[in-house]
Amino acid sequence: IAEDAWANQFDGLSAEGEFVVRKNSADHARHEVQAVTGATISSKAVAHIVAEALARVRPELARRAGN
Repeated sequence: IAEDAWANQFDGLSAEGEFVVRKNSADHARHEVQAVTGATISSKAVAHIVAEALARVRPELARRAGN
């Protein structure tokens, strides 16, 4: 999870919706990220943390987009 390649999967994903963690290949267009081999639970936990952080900032993002 500390690998840049894993974290970079979130680049370009919309701040809308939830992330889906897949054990095998992931479809970026479907808001999916690929879990780290042997660390699926940790991968899901990080995706959940990112989603919760986005939920907190979405109102501000929406406000700024409206200006």
